[in-house]
Amino acid sequence: MDVSLVRLYESKKTAELRQATSRVSIDDIEKRLRRRVLHDSGDPAAFLRAIFEGSPRDLPDSLIRCIAVFRYVSELLDTEEIHPKIASNLAAILTEEVDSLPSSSLVKLARFFTEGIKTGKCKRSLELFAKILNNLSQVPTVQDDCLECSGQEYKCRLLDIVCNLDWSSTAGIHLATMFRDVSLSTDELKAIIVKALQMLKEVDINEVSPLVYQLLLLSSKGHKILVFEGISAFFVAMDSQARSEMASDVDVSALSVDQLRHAEGNCILHVVFAIKQDQDRGREFIKYLKTCQQQSCDAALAPFTFTLALAIAKIQHFEEPIFDCLKAAVTTCFKDKDKYRTSKWIQENFFPPKDIEALLLEAVQNSRFGWDYVSQGLIQFGFLLMDSFNAKPTAERAISSLRSSASERACSLGSKLLLETFKTQDIVRGDILELAMNRIISGAAHSVKPFLDLLASLVESAPQFLLGSISKIRETFDHLALLPVHTARAFLKAIEPLLKFSTNLRDSLMLVLRKSLFARQSDARKIAVMGYLIILEKFKLIGSAPPSSQLSQYSASLSLSQVAADVHQTSNSAGNETLCLEVLGILRRCFTHQSDVRKVFYAGIDSVAKVNSQLGPAVLQLLLQHFRRYYEPNEDVPLPLKLASCVSKDGKELKFIEPLAQLLSCFLTCLVQYFQENDSDEGDEEGTFGDANVDACRKVVVSLTKRLMKCELEDLGLDKTSDFSPASETGATNLFFGHQLLGIYEALLEFSFVSGDFSVQSSETMLQLFCRYQTLAATLKAKPPGGGKKGRPTAAPKTLPAPSTLLSLNSVAALLNALFCDRLPSHHQSLSLLRESAPFVIHIMGAAASSIKQIRSTGFPEEASSLGSRSIFKQCCLLGRSLCNFLTDPDEIVSELREKEKSLSLLALEGYCDLVSAICIHFPRQLEDFLTASAVSDAPDFQQKIIRLIRNFQKIILGFVRGGDEGGRHGKEVQLMVNLVGTLADKLEKEGRELAQVQAWFQKFCTEFTLEDSSLVKVVLNLLLSTTHQEKSGTSVVRKVAQDIHSQLGDIDEDVDVEDRTHLSLVTPSAAPTIALAVITYLDGVVNEVDWALGKLKSLLKSKDELEDKRETMESAVCIRLGGIVVSLHEMTQSALPLGPCTESLLKILTKVYASLGSTTKYCLMLYTQHVSELPTQFEKLVKLSATHLQPQVYGLITYIQAAESRDPDSHKGKNKKMKAPQRGRVMRETRIIPNLIYSVEQYEKFLIQLSSKSKTNLMEHFKRSTARDFRINTTTLEQALNQQEQELDLDENQDTTRGDDAATQPSSVPQARGRKKQRDRAQTTASKRHKASQSPSF
Repeated sequence: MDVSLVRLYESKKTAELRQATSRVSIDDIEKRLRRRVLHDSGDPAAFLRAIFEGSPRDLPDSLIRCIAVFRYVSELLDTEEIHPKIASNLAAILTEEVDSLPSSSLVKLARFFTEGIKTGKCKRSLELFAKILNNLSQVPTVQDDCLECSGQEYKCRLLDIVCNLDWSSTAGIHLATMFRDVSLSTDELKAIIVKALQMLKEVDINEVSPLVYQLLLLSSKGHKILVFEGISAFFVAMDSQARSEMASDVDVSALSVDQLRHAEGNCILHVVFAIKQDQDRGREFIKYLKTCQQQSCDAALAPFTFTLALAIAKIQHFEEPIFDCLKAAVTTCFKDKDKYRTSKWIQENFFPPKDIEALLLEAVQNSRFGWDYVSQGLIQFGFLLMDSFNAKPTAERAISSLRSSASERACSLGSKLLLETFKTQDIVRGDILELAMNRIISGAAHSVKPFLDLLASLVESAPQFLLGSISKIRETFDHLALLPVHTARAFLKAIEPLLKFSTNLRDSLMLVLRKSLFARQSDARKIAVMGYLIILEKFKLIGSAPPSSQLSQYSASLSLSQVAADVHQTSNSAGNETLCLEVLGILRRCFTHQSDVRKVFYAGIDSVAKVNSQLGPAVLQLLLQHFRRYYEPNEDVPLPLKLASCVSKDGKELKFIEPLAQLLSCFLTCLVQYFQENDSDEGDEEGTFGDANVDACRKVVVSLTKRLMKCELEDLGLDKTSDFSPASETGATNLFFGHQLLGIYEALLEFSFVSGDFSVQSSETMLQLFCRYQTLAATLKAKPPGGGKKGRPTAAPKTLPAPSTLLSLNSVAALLNALFCDRLPSHHQSLSLLRESAPFVIHIMGAAASSIKQIRSTGFPEEASSLGSRSIFKQCCLLGRSLCNFLTDPDEIVSELREKEKSLSLLALEGYCDLVSAICIHFPRQLEDFLTASAVSDAPDFQQKIIRLIRNFQKIILGFVRGGDEGGRHGKEVQLMVNLVGTLADKLEKEGRELAQVQAWFQKFCTEFTLEDSSLVKVVLNLLLSTTHQEKSGTSVVRKVAQDIHSQLGDIDEDVDVEDRTHLSLVTPSAAPTIALAVITYLDGVVNEVDWALGKLKSLLKSKDELEDKRETMESAVCIRLGGIVVSLHEMTQSALPLGPCTESLLKILTKVYASLGSTTKYCLMLYTQHVSELPTQFEKLVKLSATHLQPQVYGLITYIQAAESRDPDSHKGKNKKMKAPQRGRVMRETRIIPNLIYSVEQYEKFLIQLSSKSKTNLMEHFKRSTARDFRINTTTLEQALNQQEQELDLDENQDTTRGDDAATQPSSVPQARGRKKQRDRAQTTASKRHKASQSPSF
């Protein structure tokens, strides 16, 4: 039967076909179709065409047959057994037939598909539903049961039904595909996209990426940002769920996490591909990213969103805006974290920021799952964060805030991202290393530190990974001699561990260093010496030390190539010995180089002898041989040193070639280390250094010490009559000799202390040496007798800087500890001698303070830049213990020292403050260890240690202040201690009671005491406000301070008597202007917080999160905060502040407050515009408060300022010529500030009027109308000016008349004069009218 139907169709016998078709039942047709479709018993497409051709649409039975066949074929399309090609052919036939169906049939089919979607049966057949919907939308009228409407309305109704259905997980992708072919309005498209995005949670994880792909295609019609939001929100939620499950020890299978990562990777590829096809999607994604960055920075930096942004950034057109947005998000997050940490008000009313560092590092870890396309983006972003940190030079950085800035933390985050990427992505390791090297080579000395730290971290954490990139490091060696000295040293220290792993790298470095050592540039030679010293420290000798005689043999016979061969061919220990002896031989050449190069050698070789102890004898012999060139062995000669040999003359140029003091200091340090190493085994001396050499060293040191102790200034050739002028050759030489002798005295003093074992003899020797040192120093400090015109001394040349102390950090720390902390009876007699010498103790304290300042500035002391960070921190702890004990210990010995010499307390306090700052800057994570090691207290808790230390200093401060000496001898000490208390308080937990105790102490201090020193007043008040800001959310304290200022300075209206209600004794008439500036600065920061909070509220409003209760709490908090500011300014604006910085700052803060009030009003307008809610409960109170307590006072303040200026005689006389520069600048600033303030007030009132109209509430009820607020013409002044101008014009006319014939050449002069007279008349009329209408002060 079916064959005959097909034949009739093919032969185009339509009438016979229709008759034959009418005789076939619907069930029979379905059976025949099923056989042809599923059992391959014929062509189903031809049979289906025959059925439709034989069923005319104008006959009811035929139409029923068509609909039944349509439904059955649709069901077949959704079966799994059908062949895809057959399904495609059948779907094409059905699509063609849809156009021939009447609207009633389309309605029935639409119901069929709607039911199929509901049951989840419709899949591939849904493409027919798209055609049906499109055809229905074009029908004029559609009837469905009792409903009659247009086809477009009926289509909208169907779409609404479909969106409200529960889609099955298998139908989601097909529905998304289907809707691509349906013509949709904007609202319909949005509803469908929202429904499809909801399906992401329902489908299997493996089906997510196909659904995302269909969504991206669907977004070509619109709502691209909505698609990006939904996709990102889904994967962010999935990541958060997986993270929480792993954190709560829930068993999460590795397979599920792996599937999630692969699904994310596929979706990222789909998005990138879609953006490449349509760049409008890319622009919409950037808009979405910027919205995230403005609303919630952590949303833009969520692992999936961040990774997606990096993948899109590979498209060159979008690279720059995406990276700029991500960098801004990172910086904003860190700034928000700072605000949250330092403001109690923000902590109580707003959400805490997320840890973006953990989020970004998680994104790096996720990239291990085959996400190679984001590797380059991670590298670019990491270096972008590091490049954005514009580091200050070390000295400036040390003086700045101890709290790291947002850009500094962003730089640190970039370094961590690069380090993690280096570990996880092996294909990019070479790129990271190359980019870091390029920045090290091309950067400034102070800006390459982050990259040097990154290189050190790479080498330390994964040295084996760098072995494949040795060639890149070797390329950097070619630029080594051109780098700044400190940069080169840090670079060599960073790659130091690699020298053990790669002999090729070590050999290359040796060649470069030898070339640099023979270079002409002094810096290149310094770098070579540093490099060789690092090699000597790294390649330690094991076992017995080599005989020192080998040194000269190796230096004379071995070449570098032989050393390299020996290192490769011999064992590790033997190779190290060969290498080290060869390097020592090479370093002999330093003794022929410039003085600066020798200083570098002397500063580092003692560290080599300590670290590589087996090299000690060879180093000691090397130094001894060189020192003997400048030592006079003849005991009959008073001066035991050949100082003249340290100076050479090259033509007319005088050169100082040998820093003898540094040489002696280095030699003595190595000698002490050798003695300490061999104390346990004295018999070892014969095989290493030898008894003869040891005895010779001791003899030299003893002779040198005794003879220098006996030398008078005349014996040294340096007395008060000597010439010390740097301008002359003799004076410069004498000055150099004097500086060297000072260093030599210090070196011998340190040696006597270290080797004396607290004996009385050693103390006496130290005091005698210091006496000679003191005498010589006093002579050098005296003014030279000549050198300049009229006896004025000439400035010292750069070649002769003031000498720094040669006392090592270790000896200074040990000396201070002995002087202030040692209570052993056996040491008492020797230490008593030292303690009794106040100048000696002051000198040691000064040396300690100098070393601490250097550590604070650079991280290491000047005399020992080769010291490791651990050793420096250990000595800092010892110094901290000594200084803290001196400042706080009630012991009789220490008390006597404090009372005996008052300058000691100031030195100790400065040193301790700098020491705490140095720890906070360079060792921030070891502050607790510092306080523990310095024995501040035995408190077990870190917070308790800090608070006990704070209490100790608080007691000292109270002692000084109660004694009435805060502005006298101890004024600077009090200020230092107050700053120190503030620094330590910043380390307290914000939620702990310790911070509340500090705040209460500051408030009590300000309440009870009156201070005369204005700088101290400012410091104390700033700390009161900052601690209050961290501990309390209200503004009561600043309001009280404002009231006190008003009470002390009086009112701007002289007729008003202000009630004397002073809360703080700190506020006095003399201190009030200083305090006013501090209060205004504090209020400026509070207003900034309010503006930040308004931004957060607007972002919550845009995101439409269901956080209504929290949002209402935030709104009330903002209104209350602004109310507190208004109340404080109510007092400030009535205070008779002096003209100048106080009034300028007050006008600026008022402008800012009115701008914030206007922003708050605009936010309330947004609430009405978006139909979110009504006015916040506290807003009306805020508006009333600003109208009654601020606006009248603002106009009164402006009147007061103008009246005060009018009373100033200099403000009117000679303004153009005689006005002083500061006055002229103040006038120019005020001409800009006051109009800005008036504009802010008017904008605020404008928004209030709009809001009153929206809310049907009269918010302007308490505002007074004022006219002509912008300016006022003073008619009297105007008339004077016009009369003066008229007189000048008349004078000109008379002169023109007397010129005779020349007057005929100017016929227009009379009309011009008449025109000017008319202009004057009009101006006078206008001015008089304005004068009558104007009721406000003139500007």
